[in-house]
Amino acid sequence: MEPEVLIIKPAELFLKSPAIRSRFEKELLRNVKAYLKQKELDFEFIQRDQSRIFVYTDDIEDCFGLKNVFGIVTISAAVQVGAELDTMRETALQMIQEDGLKKTNSFAVRAKRVTKELPMNSQELAGNIGAYIQEKTKAKIDLKHPDKQVFVEVMQGKAFIFTKVIRCYGGLPVGTQGKVVCLMNDSEASKKAAWHMMKRGCEIIPVHIRLDEKVHLKFLKNCEELQEFSIGHRFKPNSVRLGSEFSLKAAVIEAEKIAKENNAKAIILGKTPGLKELKEAQNQITLPILAPLTEQ
Repeated sequence: MEPEVLIIKPAELFLKSPAIRSRFEKELLRNVKAYLKQKELDFEFIQRDQSRIFVYTDDIEDCFGLKNVFGIVTISAAVQVGAELDTMRETALQMIQEDGLKKTNSFAVRAKRVTKELPMNSQELAGNIGAYIQEKTKAKIDLKHPDKQVFVEVMQGKAFIFTKVIRCYGGLPVGTQGKVVCLMNDSEASKKAAWHMMKRGCEIIPVHIRLDEKVHLKFLKNCEELQEFSIGHRFKPNSVRLGSEFSLKAAVIEAEKIAKENNAKAIILGKTPGLKELKEAQNQITLPILAPLTEQ
């Protein structure tokens, strides 16, 4: 049974006020569409409903790269059927068997009524479907550590049934928190710092203090890797020459110039030598300096 719809569940957007949540949802939807168009995938439409985004497409597996879009907590490839009990039981049985359920395996049914039109509650629905699967397969039910799982979500007269949940990075959609300049070199620390700021919804402007050509090439490679997580928001790497030696004070001054040209709100560093050096650098500029990986 081939899945026909991809269910995307946003991360922490439900914690926001209605106005903020609406703006963040629009940005997330924009980034999802940007990914689908970037991959040249055919999709009929995208629908937002009950904290979910539904993508109907014949290219389900090609959509799994959406896991790199910040603001998404899970994606699942589902079959859509009517919300009649017999239909749900038969579909769930077929899908979990196709997923490899055998008599010697254990399984669990995870059911959720997103809307409440069914007469039974979520727990009763899971129990009913689970009993049917057990009767047909003789497999053991294990709700804590099952070998296989099948998920049933009922919404507005439809049932969405799937066996796999792909965990994503969560966070906030890129583009919801403004721009930041990221001072980067060839280290993993500076790349991770930029990645964490994107996860919190920031658009990044990578800046490299160029001293060595090999280091600069690694910087460009790091930028290519980061671009895979900045879906819908392309950025341009920047390089600045200051001389033969690196100076954090001079670097943040140049970074602030680029930040003001691009209306960025902060300067981001990887790990710094310590809070003393960070304070000295902060005294050189007016924009805040953030060092998310600094432990001291």
